[in-house]
Parts: sequence; structure tokens; C-alpha cells
Amino acid sequence: MKKLYRIFAIVILGAGLFSTTDAEAQYQASYLHIDYAPVIGLGETADYAGGFSFNGFSAGYRFFISTNVSVGLESGWQVMREESDGIVTEVIETEDNTLTLSAKQFRFINSTPVLATGHYYFGSEYSVRPYVGIGVGGYYIARRTEMGLYAFEDNNFHFGLAPAAGVIVPFQGDVSGHFGVKYNYATKAGDSANVNYLGFSIGVGFGL
Repeated sequence: MKKLYRIFAIVILGAGLFSTTDAEAQYQASYLHIDYAPVIGLGETADYAGGFSFNGFSAGYRFFISTNVSVGLESGWQVMREESDGIVTEVIETEDNTLTLSAKQFRFINSTPVLATGHYYFGSEYSVRPYVGIGVGGYYIARRTEMGLYAFEDNNFHFGLAPAAGVIVPFQGDVSGHFGVKYNYATKAGDSANVNYLGFSIGVGFGL
């Protein structure tokens, strides 16, 4: 985890080097965004619950320490789902006994990230502003497999990081459109595998 926090610190410090004027250093404002956030699983996550998922939202608060650099917090909720084509037979080992189940299978991954974020913005205030950034923090991951009357769930808290890129498009006044893409990587936790997925943001932002 020390490596993750070092990456976060390097991004913030590196971005701050680009905001050089005293006027920019005195600039303070904040930005709140609320997004529709569909996702697609990658790697082992796609093997468990693959395909494009339309279920998700995210929200974030960013505080500008200069006209080009912000720090903040971000969270959300994403659901990935997989359904078997037909009847699946699996042998399930429990603490008490061994079960052999034959049924249609449904698999779910629920992800709730809580991330500290840092972003660097290109362009000037009140213009179209592309940005790059990173989030570092925790992911609460719930995996659930349903077969007939049985359900098996594994819940864990994972550390992770999320590099991101996007653009803010001004609409009117302090209202803007927010569009972005983010790669989420949650490390292994206990017996639970890592989780990684690509998220998309389409939403609205408000200058505060």
C-alpha cells in the first residue's frame, strides 16, 4: 500500500509544479459532480461477472488548490452481473458438508469505492477542460453466487487505486457537463481475488 500512496503523492506534487503563478496559488473554489457510471469488468473480474453493466453511479467533491490542481473525495456504487446460459453443476465445499448443485447460476459483484483523489486540469477557467488524475483508497467488494435456493456471498474491504481521465464542458453559469473514464483496480483481500474494471462517467457538475 505504501507504493499506492507514493503514486498518489507524486501525481499531486508533480501537478502542482505546473501551477506556478502567485495568482493561481491563491485561487480557491470547489466542484461537485454527480454521474451515471456504467462499467465493464476486466481480467478475472470479467470471467466471474463479465459484460457491460449499465448499473452504477458516482459522485465526487473536488477542492481546487490552484486553477489547475484539485484534491478531493469520490465514491459510488457499481454492479456487475453474469447469468449462465443454462443449468450449471457445481460442487460447493462448506464448513459442514459438501453440496452438489445443479441450477441456473447468477453471479454478482457489487463495488463501493471510497477514494481520495487528485486531478490536474488543462486549459483556462470556464473553458472546456480536459483532466487527468488518480484516486487512492478502499473498495468494499461483495461477490454473490446464486444457484436455486442457495446463495454464497463473500464480502471484503480491498485497497486500490483508480487512474482517470476526462473533460469538463461548461454549460451555463456554474453548471457543466462531466465526462470521464476510470480504471479501477482493487487488490486481493484475504481469499478474495483482485477486482478490476473500467468505469465511465456521464454527468453534471456544479461550481460551489
